[in-house]
Amino acid sequence: MPLLDLVTPWAAVSTTPELHDAFHLRWAGQLDLFRQQRVPLALRLSLAEAGPLANALTRAGDPSLTARLRGIRETLDELGVSPPKCTTILVASDVPGEAHEAIPSPGDPLVVLCLDRIPDDAALMAAWARALTALARWVGPGPSPMVPLAASRPWDVWRVAREVPLAEWVYTAGLAEHTVQAVLPGIDAATQFGLSRSAMQRLREQERSLRARLAADLPLAGLGPWLRWMAPGAPPSVRSDGGPPIPVGAARYLAWRLTTDRVNRIGLGAAITESAAT
Repeated sequence: MPLLDLVTPWAAVSTTPELHDAFHLRWAGQLDLFRQQRVPLALRLSLAEAGPLANALTRAGDPSLTARLRGIRETLDELGVSPPKCTTILVASDVPGEAHEAIPSPGDPLVVLCLDRIPDDAALMAAWARALTALARWVGPGPSPMVPLAASRPWDVWRVAREVPLAEWVYTAGLAEHTVQAVLPGIDAATQFGLSRSAMQRLREQERSLRARLAADLPLAGLGPWLRWMAPGAPPSVRSDGGPPIPVGAARYLAWRLTTDRVNRIGLGAAITESAAT
C-alpha cells in the first residue's frame, strides 16, 4: 500500500517562497492530477499554510497511520469490497469539495487525502473507506459505466460527470456510506454525514421532498445535476434546481438510504458489482 506524504516536504518549504516552484515541479504529476479534478482552471494547486498545515503535519507524521489505513483496507477485503492496489497521497490543500478524492487512473489508481480538511482520526478512516469503495466500484469487474472510462483515458471528473448519469454517482456514494458504517460501527449519524445534530434533524424532516428532487435528476448526466448533488463545495446558487439549494450532506444521506435495502439483501461486496439500475 504505497503512501506518499506530500505534507512533510511542503511544510519544509512553505515559508520559503523561492522553493515553491521546485516543490510543485518535483510533484507535478500528483499535484496536477488532483488539481484537474478540483480546480482545473487554476494554474497551481493551492496548498495549506500556518495552522491548517501544522495540524496536517502532525497527522502525516503519525507513525501508526499506515497501520491503521492498512487495517481499514483489510476489513474491506473481508467485506468483499476488494479495492484495487492504489497509491495514497497525503496533501494539505484548501481546495473546495470533499476531503478525499478517488482517482481511478489507468494502471495506478490514486486516493488523495487532504489532511488539513480532516478533523479527527475517525474522519480520516471514513474518508479512506469512501475513496476505496469508489475505486472498488470504478476499477472492478462490475457493470459500472465508470469502468471503461477509468481504463481508457486519464481520469477527468468533469468529463465523466458529463457522460455518466447521476444515478451511478449516487449509488457509489451510498455504498461508500455503508462501508463507513461497516468499518466504524456505532458512528453517530450526524458525525458520519458531517452535520450538526440540528442540521441532521432538518435533513430527515426534508427527506421526502429531497427524494423527489433527486429522483428527477437520477437519470440525467451533466455538470448541472452533478454539481447540485455531488459537489458539497458548490455555492448555493449552483446547488439549486429552481427550488431551495440542496442542503450540504443531503446526497450522502439520501444515497445511503436508497442503497440500504440492497446492501441488507445481498451484502456490500455483491452490491459493489451490481448495476445501479438493478
